[in-house]
Amino acid sequence: MQTKIVDIKPIELTPYQKGFLEGLIDSEGCLSFTRGIDRGQLYFTTCLVIANTNINLLKKAYKIIKRGYIKGWKSKGFRSKYKICYQYVLKPNALRYLLPSLKLVVKEAERKNVLKVLKLSILRERNCRWRKNYKLKEMNELYLKLRKR
Repeated sequence: MQTKIVDIKPIELTPYQKGFLEGLIDSEGCLSFTRGIDRGQLYFTTCLVIANTNINLLKKAYKIIKRGYIKGWKSKGFRSKYKICYQYVLKPNALRYLLPSLKLVVKEAERKNVLKVLKLSILRERNCRWRKNYKLKEMNELYLKLRKR
């Protein structure tokens, strides 16, 4: 399968939108860099998840970014009295579009590390796990270095 390399320019944000997203990601967001094995092949992926019980807050972020998806679930069993929790999920290509425009306070180190990982990988047409055409050794070293912290 031929991968098509796509050029994504960072999102243009107003100061209000930028401040809103920076605050939301710093307070409610989780930037992750994970490693796994699928069908015997090592892969890495990055993701941003913003969790909240207020879906309107996440819809507002979605209207600004125009990428990703929102999902929700209600706990079963003894926690069924709690509200539905929603997650706004952004995959690697959406992070390429968003993260260069932002400057976080609390999670700035994580933002920089995710940007390093995204530079080591080749941008693909679709959000998928990276298997070929990326620097596996450098990504593994960065992953192990981040796990030690």
